[in-house]
Amino acid sequence: VARVGSMQWNLAVLVLPVLVAAATAATVSDVIYAVNCGGEAVVGSNGVNYRADPDDKHPDAGTTSARTYAPIARAFPQDQLLFQTERYGRKTFGYTLPKLKDGVYTLVLRFAEVYFRQAGEKVFDVLVNGITVASDVDIFALSGGLERAYDQLVEFSISGGQLHAGDDSTAVGSGVRVEFAKGRADNPKICAIALVKGDQEEARGLFPAAPEVQPKAEEPPVQEETEEDLSEVERLRRERRGAKKKENPYAESDIPYLAIGATLAVVIAVAKFLF
Repeated sequence: VARVGSMQWNLAVLVLPVLVAAATAATVSDVIYAVNCGGEAVVGSNGVNYRADPDDKHPDAGTTSARTYAPIARAFPQDQLLFQTERYGRKTFGYTLPKLKDGVYTLVLRFAEVYFRQAGEKVFDVLVNGITVASDVDIFALSGGLERAYDQLVEFSISGGQLHAGDDSTAVGSGVRVEFAKGRADNPKICAIALVKGDQEEARGLFPAAPEVQPKAEEPPVQEETEEDLSEVERLRRERRGAKKKENPYAESDIPYLAIGATLAVVIAVAKFLF
């Protein structure tokens, strides 16, 4: 009985964290808003529906959409378009979020650097209702290189008409707005945005990064073994094995000639007896 009880306890210890994680993970229904910045409408690999963001519908002047066709690492196949399209601006621009009730929220800001080939070439800030929630965003440095997906998660909360982010607070006012502010290098940009009801941990479960695909290592060419590669011991061993092989005792023998001679002798003897 004690052993059974111990097994049940161990099973509970293993299963409980999984159940807790499953219970607290965000689902598609927790996504309040999602937009494929500068691109067409698309359904992500996790089932999230991203609305389109064409140039003629974006309210901020001075912004431009762009598209690359290069494959993006660490992005699932169905999410490629989310990181291949983008909106950038020559000055601060942003998106106004739907009206939010009191609670905890997480912005999932999706980026990929597709132009600059070293860190420090594009650096900007992200603000929510004027509060800087991410400063000196360097996509190349954060993602680890060119054409690599990167998600920046920003958690904030709303209570009593106040928006709280980190140690700062501000009035919600007419609504919540996320902005991409021009920084010390080049222009700000964004590939896609998703707003999730829940904290960062809950949101991260819904937006995992695709596994890194490692290039297959090339196998070294098979080299034929030469006589020089053999050790002295191995050469002697092979020579002994060759010496033990028996030659065919009937190869190139005189047996056919002996048979012909015997036949002629018999014919001559019979001839002498008859004549």
